[in-house]
Amino acid sequence: MSRVEIYIIKKKKKQIVSEGGGDVQNAWLGCMHIWRELEQKYLPSLPPRPWETEEEKNEYHSRTLMMFIKPDSKEKKGTIREIWDLIINPDLTWDERIVLQTTFDRGYIAYEDIPEVAAAYENVEFSNDNMKKQAEIFRRIYEAGKDGTIFGIFKNENSVCTVYDFCDSDDEGQMFLGEKNWDYMKDLRELRDNNFKLEAE
Repeated sequence: MSRVEIYIIKKKKKQIVSEGGGDVQNAWLGCMHIWRELEQKYLPSLPPRPWETEEEKNEYHSRTLMMFIKPDSKEKKGTIREIWDLIINPDLTWDERIVLQTTFDRGYIAYEDIPEVAAAYENVEFSNDNMKKQAEIFRRIYEAGKDGTIFGIFKNENSVCTVYDFCDSDDEGQMFLGEKNWDYMKDLRELRDNNFKLEAE
């Protein structure tokens, strides 16, 4: 079964290690659950397909079915990107924004932000067992980091994908943060200060 993988980022060389981290079974109940809950709350259903039964046509049609689009595609309407763009929707609560932000690839949770992120995972209205278990691991890592050795937390949302795709590594396979990695909460606060408008806009 797929898993949400949670790693520790050591202060020393920003190394990403599995020791002391954890994982939560069934990745589908992690980011995909968050995406679908926010989608159904804030976005209209996609149109039904012509071949569907009347009962099927009345169901919510999710953009998560349009997840596998070309990386270089600019298409947003009707795709998973409409869900991801909810990060700038002014109607989201702060907790909803945190849990959405922390599903994006290559980001990390800075040590000092762990309690706030854990609380959001526990308190958001659609929190499930998967999210609460993630929060437990976050808090355990925070406690372990009181000795000053932990820089933060790195997540791989789905163990089907290799974590090496989302960070840097050396010839010996040691993972560490690189130039493409970014601070979830720093970015989110900057977005808030900019009234949830992206720079490109």
